[in-house]
Amino acid sequence: MTLGAAIKVLLYRYSSQEDIVIGTVTSQRNRPELQGVMGNFLNTLVLRSDLSGSPSFPELLKRVRNVILSAYANQDVPFEKVVEDLHPDRQVSKNPLFQVMFVLQPPLSEDKLGWRVSQLEVDSGTSKFDLTFNLEERSEGTIGAIEYNTDLFDATTIDRAIGYLSALLEGIVTNPNQSISELPLLTEKERHQLLVEWNDTATDYPKDKCIHPAFVLLEAMTPNGKVDRRALPAPDPSSLVNQTSFLAPRDSLELQLAQIWSEVLGVSPIGVRDNFFDLGGHSLLAVRLMAEIEKQFGSGCL
Repeated sequence: MTLGAAIKVLLYRYSSQEDIVIGTVTSQRNRPELQGVMGNFLNTLVLRSDLSGSPSFPELLKRVRNVILSAYANQDVPFEKVVEDLHPDRQVSKNPLFQVMFVLQPPLSEDKLGWRVSQLEVDSGTSKFDLTFNLEERSEGTIGAIEYNTDLFDATTIDRAIGYLSALLEGIVTNPNQSISELPLLTEKERHQLLVEWNDTATDYPKDKCIHPAFVLLEAMTPNGKVDRRALPAPDPSSLVNQTSFLAPRDSLELQLAQIWSEVLGVSPIGVRDNFFDLGGHSLLAVRLMAEIEKQFGSGCL
């Protein structure tokens, strides 16, 4: 329940959605005579939780607990029957009802089984869901892996998600009563990058020039609020010294933003120092640019 709630918080922080649905599995061995029988008795359960109101983690845990207990109380209903009765829109490329699976494997007990058991990891080369959080309890602790759809995610994104989940779990333990929207998400490395490395913007500006030419003058605006390029002063060649060299994107975030710029402007390549309007951008394209950024990163980034 705790791990499931933490994964829901992670999805909530990524998507800004308050209605989070994930799937899980039940062993269906709820009768004593089935405990020692070989075979696949698994059934899929759908866990839907309301995260509205940005509750504290204990409050969310209560909601998730109620959902899970209700699901287990009805675990004998086949998943196929649920899908049949609900009639969701079916797509060949998507699983009905949920796209994220969470599996927690219990520790194996050879003493109860009466035979020796060994496990072997098998890579099928495919992903059944967009994301599968597969965790396993062992004597040395809980280990896990994330299976993902490579059409949607890359290894760097998944590594970052693992770091975010670890940071969330640490934050929950440190301050469990904190609102889920305020729980720490960044790893220590990313926090240092944002607060220290990316804020190291010290620059030596020329002491013999005024600062006002660096801004667009209000007088250079048309009646409808657009920049009147003909009214702008001629550019000072000395102000373009730092823009003559092309600077390629330096990390995954800048690379993603550069790709969005390139798609919107139809220009390639895009450098870190490039100016949107100098590349042919205008107010309508700026609106489209913001919409594409929000679509890819979520509204919280703007």
